[in-house]
Amino acid sequence: MTDEVTDEVQRARANVELAWLDMEKAMGTRIRGVRERRGLSQAQLSELVKSRGFNLHQTAIAKIEAGKRPLRVGEFFALSDCLGFTPMGLFYLPEDAIAPRPLKELDALLAAAHESARESEGSMLQNINDLITIHVGNESRKQLLAMQMRIALQREEPAAEGMSDGERQAEA
Repeated sequence: MTDEVTDEVQRARANVELAWLDMEKAMGTRIRGVRERRGLSQAQLSELVKSRGFNLHQTAIAKIEAGKRPLRVGEFFALSDCLGFTPMGLFYLPEDAIAPRPLKELDALLAAAHESARESEGSMLQNINDLITIHVGNESRKQLLAMQMRIALQREEPAAEGMSDGERQAEA
């Protein structure tokens, strides 16, 4: 090969290498944006990735996000999964299509909230029934007491009518 062709091949390789590096930087920026939208720290993402079988330390994630460390294919798949995307979804979806949390997590939160509300409703209904029972019991006792007082007064009135003032005072 001539020197001119060799130089051109080297320039082409350098351009391809720069393009790949730019793509890695763009992907790192993308990962950082999604991670932040999910409310995850780099350390939390690192733990999630470790649960998928990759020992990717927080500092490695920082370097990937800054475009200073290459991203391996397996790491990319694990990161995508941890962030709630397929690899192609993470790569291609527009930034505004990224929800703050994965739908599975939101569904689980909604189901837990629904269950908690149902339990609270049951507890509240039981408390209302207990209060009604107490109230009815108190009303019944008040009515019974009032009736007993009327009966007692009625028994005392006829006896008191037949007594003289001195007998009433002695009785008192």
